[in-house]
Amino acid sequence: MENIMDKENFLEKDYGAKKIFIPAAIAIFAFFAVSIVAFYTHFKYENKQYIDTIENFQFFDIYLLGLNFMICFISGVFFFIHLNKREKVLFKTNQALEFEIQQRKKNQNILQENNEKFEELVSERSKQLIESNKSLEREILDRKMAEEAFKRAYTELHQVFNHASYGMCIIDKDFKISKVNDTFLHLFRVSRTRCIGQKYCDILKHTDCGETSCRLKDIFNGQPYIEYEIERSFDDGTKIFCVVSVVPYRDINGDISGVVESFKDVTAHKKSEESRKKLEEQLLQSQKMESIGTLAGGIAHDFNNILSIMFGYIDFLSKEVKNNQTAAGYLKQITEAAEHAKDIVKQILIFSRRTKHEVSPIDIYSIVRDALKLIFSGMPPNIEIKQSLDPSAGIISADANEIRQVLINLCTNAFYAMKEKGGILSINLESVEIDEAFSRVHSRLAQGHYIRLTVSDTGIGIEPATLKRVFEPFFTTKGVGEGTGLGLSVVQGIVLSLGGEITVYSEPGKGTTFHVYLPRIFDKIKDTTDTNENPIRGNERIMIVDDEEKIAHMMKQMLENLGYSVYTHTKGEDALEAFRNSPGEFDVIITDQSMPQMTGVKVAKEITSIRSDIPIILLTGYSDVVSSDNYKKFGINDYLMKPVTARELTRAIKKVVTDINAQDKKD
Repeated sequence: MENIMDKENFLEKDYGAKKIFIPAAIAIFAFFAVSIVAFYTHFKYENKQYIDTIENFQFFDIYLLGLNFMICFISGVFFFIHLNKREKVLFKTNQALEFEIQQRKKNQNILQENNEKFEELVSERSKQLIESNKSLEREILDRKMAEEAFKRAYTELHQVFNHASYGMCIIDKDFKISKVNDTFLHLFRVSRTRCIGQKYCDILKHTDCGETSCRLKDIFNGQPYIEYEIERSFDDGTKIFCVVSVVPYRDINGDISGVVESFKDVTAHKKSEESRKKLEEQLLQSQKMESIGTLAGGIAHDFNNILSIMFGYIDFLSKEVKNNQTAAGYLKQITEAAEHAKDIVKQILIFSRRTKHEVSPIDIYSIVRDALKLIFSGMPPNIEIKQSLDPSAGIISADANEIRQVLINLCTNAFYAMKEKGGILSINLESVEIDEAFSRVHSRLAQGHYIRLTVSDTGIGIEPATLKRVFEPFFTTKGVGEGTGLGLSVVQGIVLSLGGEITVYSEPGKGTTFHVYLPRIFDKIKDTTDTNENPIRGNERIMIVDDEEKIAHMMKQMLENLGYSVYTHTKGEDALEAFRNSPGEFDVIITDQSMPQMTGVKVAKEITSIRSDIPIILLTGYSDVVSSDNYKKFGINDYLMKPVTARELTRAIKKVVTDINAQDKKD
């Protein structure tokens, strides 16, 4: 480092001499040149008289000579100085060059070492860069794959969300809907633009949305899961039922930012459950009716046997007291009571579905009109009547007495509901057509033409719990002695047996409406008026078989008084033995059905096996084997329900004898 400094000092001194010498020489030379020019000009123009003289020229030459001498002297001095310095300069220069060469070698070695280190560093950094590039490429590839996976997952999640079988809805903390799927839109019949950004309660008509009672607040308060059921009604009258499951909706930080609701449509299940319950109720009702029917059948059989005896002896007494008006009046009351008892038994069998009606085409308008005259006569004064009866309502196939009974029972219930405050009783009769939608709701009614009888009141109404039981046998809300609980049961039994349906709608405090639907037919009404009210006399030989001795004896007297020859037996075996011994001695067989050892059907079968042309009349108080529809397949010619009057019995005898005689002539 010191040698380098010496070199620099030397160069500065050498270059300093040069800097002094050259300017000084130039300055001296310039001075003498200017002086010569000035001297020459002065003498040439100002002193021309001297120029021409030799002396002046000599002076000028001497001046020039001195000038040259000065120049040479100065140049020599400077040259000597220059030569003296040159050796030193060269020596110093050589030393500097050697030093520089050495320094350059050192620097070259250092540079080479640095180059090697740099190459190693560059190589190492290159490797690092290559690895970094590879890592970056892998990261970019991973990121692309992650983005693609995210896109796929988002697409799949969106498709799953949008096409889920459950309705899905995301709600923010302000209870506004932020996202819904297609199932939700279809389920609640709304558009996406109608939902997004709207209050949840405005869409689903929840009255507690955001209020203290709102179920969704439980989720915001930390509850992990809730489930509840909703019912949604639409403008067209239809409704759906949904089970709603609610869970929190969390952001990327795990904080609850809303809720997710899923709606499972359970309408079909609900309807199925309701249908199942309805079927269970119908089955229970059917079982009740079966039990009651069994009981009713036994009661009807025994009671009809008693009534048969009563009606028989009423016929006897009517002849005896014909001229005694007081006794005849008493007997009339007894007859009416017996007829009423007969109707009660018939109603019990009808409502328990243990018997079929004696139906025929009837004009329901005429029946209802005439029945209302009787009903209005006993109407309380605080009840107003409104009626709208269509004379062209149509024809139904029914028993006129049963239709009267239906109307009387419904009006009686209406009177009872309005007995305290009065009200309005409305009765309407019209023809209607049942369509598929109505038939689906009321499964007992097929599509077609019906006649609807409506009885409506503005009374106290019926509570929902009570409304479900109004058609149950013996169920009543009336006090002791005010009703038996059979009125509406009988009505329902009659209506259902005619292939119809009865519905009821009621609101507590507003009133009750019953609709009776009966199938309309388009047959013509036959004239069945019979002017002959008296029993028919005859001389046929009659065998009576009945296990009730009193009934057998009563019928024997009844027919013998009319000219018939009568033989009675209380056991089927005895009757069969007597007929086998003398099959030609009898013209007609009259047998009871329900007998201990041998039923009437079996008696008929055995007798016809002996003599096939013998006419047989079957009597019964009640039977679940033989009826007015199937008696002929048992070889029986006519069928009568007890109790029977002399007129009914003698008409049946005449009919079967006439039919047999006609058949014989044909053969």
